[in-house]
Amino acid sequence: MPDNIEMRLDKWLWHARFYKTRARATQFVKDGKVRINGTRTSRASAVVHIGDVLTFPLTRPPTGAHICIVEVLTLPTQRTSAKSLPYLCLISALSLPYDIK
Repeated sequence: MPDNIEMRLDKWLWHARFYKTRARATQFVKDGKVRINGTRTSRASAVVHIGDVLTFPLTRPPTGAHICIVEVLTLPTQRTSAKSLPYLCLISALSLPYDIK
């Protein structure tokens, strides 16, 4: 695997399987729902580095909506299997449920 030092935010979200398509990941970022190291971004082309912390709302049935706090551990060169997620990122135990209104 080449030594990637940065990757587009929408591409990383898609590779890590938080979204089924890259288009959905791109739209999610453009809606301004993602923070990189605490700073809100609405640019899908924003770069992610190893060690960055991403914060974003995530809705998954049946658990409902949660604030997802993720630390980037690696930058994959291709979309990986769902089983590889623990090697891509560290999902914080502090991800708290919230009410969508």
